[in-house]
Amino acid sequence: MSVHGVTLVGVEVSAETLAKVPGENLRVPRTEFGSLWSLAEHLGSQPPAPRKEYVLGVLRTCRWLASPPVSREPCGAAGTIRECCALLASYMEAV
Repeated sequence: MSVHGVTLVGVEVSAETLAKVPGENLRVPRTEFGSLWSLAEHLGSQPPAPRKEYVLGVLRTCRWLASPPVSREPCGAAGTIRECCALLASYMEAV
């Protein structure tokens, strides 16, 4: 799927793939999330259509939720600006 210069390769949402989704990332039953993600992957594989950027948004969100949680090191009063920037840079490299 490609919208505005962004291309995503399809992901097969199998039971194994769904089982790997971290439970702490979900606020709905895993089966419902799997149904939505599977539908979004299916719609994303269809020919371009008007407003397909919404499908891209759902796809990217599902894939983001399916990824391992990012460690949240404190970046408040105890952290310096340099430490916060380094943490953000490492996160951006991982994405």
